[in-house]
Amino acid sequence: MRTMGRRSRVACVLARVLVLAAMAAPVHAQATVTVSGETGLRAAVANTSVAEVIMTADVSLTGGELLVPPNRIFTMRGACGATNTASCTLDANALSRHLHVTPGATVNVSNMRLVNGAAVSQAWAYTRPLFGST
Repeated sequence: MRTMGRRSRVACVLARVLVLAAMAAPVHAQATVTVSGETGLRAAVANTSVAEVIMTADVSLTGGELLVPPNRIFTMRGACGATNTASCTLDANALSRHLHVTPGATVNVSNMRLVNGAAVSQAWAYTRPLFGST
């Protein structure tokens, strides 16, 4: 019986490693999700396999801003009204801003009205000297 040469064994091991690596690599389906409330919207924004979030009703944020995780890329589109062509409203209730887009994330927003957003607190400006003054 003939034994495999060293090169053949190395090639065989490398082939197995490549196959196993390909099988272990996560595959993210780029899904489209339709939402009509705050809970569904928050879940869709956090879900990295969702490429498009379609709002079919106006949403009022009672739990603060929507946090967009780092390196997340997706589209948020309004499709309200009887024909799903009217713009939808995302209301922050003057509690916070609408979206907190973290570094590396990209959000494309279309056919939506963002209303009642609140400015981010600038309290730090009053506790530190500005422009190097004391």
